Amino acid sequence: MLKSRLFLVSVLVLLLALLAIGLTPFAVSNGIRLWIWWAARQEGFIASIDKIDTPFLHPVVIRQLHIKSRRDDALRIDLTATDASVGLNFKHLLLHMRGRIIRNLSIRELRVELHRSNPNLRAITRRGWATLQRLLPENLSIANSEMRVENGPTLILLRHGILSASETEAGRFSAAEIMIASPWLRQTFSQLRGATHWEGNRLTLAGLTLSRGLDFQSATADFSRLAKQRVGLQFEVDAFGVRTHSGSLIALRACFTPPTSLFVETSLSRIA
Repeated sequence: MLKSRLFLVSVLVLLLALLAIGLTPFAVSNGIRLWIWWAARQEGFIASIDKIDTPFLHPVVIRQLHIKSRRDDALRIDLTATDASVGLNFKHLLLHMRGRIIRNLSIRELRVELHRSNPNLRAITRRGWATLQRLLPENLSIANSEMRVENGPTLILLRHGILSASETEAGRFSAAEIMIASPWLRQTFSQLRGATHWEGNRLTLAGLTLSRGLDFQSATADFSRLAKQRVGLQFEVDAFGVRTHSGSLIALRACFTPPTSLFVETSLSRIA
């Protein structure tokens, strides 16, 4: 009699486990779809998702994610990510623990258009910036990216950008072309290549030659205060025969040893 009960209990536990395994992909898929829709709506965006694959104990794959603005009078965004593989940290996600909720983010193709015509309107809330900081992954890989950024009279284009960044090993960056057009500068940089490092919410790009005599020894973006709408930017520039003009004349003379270090802290409150 006892053996029969133990057998029945074992069978019931096994059936419940199989049921949980079978239902988990469905629950995760719909949970992610609902959260993306809700988070986008809170910030005034429209999110549409083609399909989500959620194999058990494997990264979630979003076949196509499209996010666009509902309004055109603030920040207009049109973003499409194709074959985005997301490795989630369910421990941090379910228990609301501190730390990254995304272990790995890999995107096969990313297309972004960003246009801002009115700098006085709020585009993203403080909650939105805090959410973006929590979504920063441990490891990032983008196989192909196209980007168009317009801010008033300034236009920046990125064509065929490739980026990989990791907290455990060196990554790489390359771009077929970056074009900058503004009333005070018009320049195109081609066939760019550099190394990347990602640690402590700081992304560093090193060894990037923009043109003959103009090298970025390193450029670091600090996202540790992204939730407070602030990003730190630090550049180490090695220039030969280059002069720049701002409020005062700054001369970048030849062959700096060590290279000149410039620190700029940019506030995002104007676009928040």
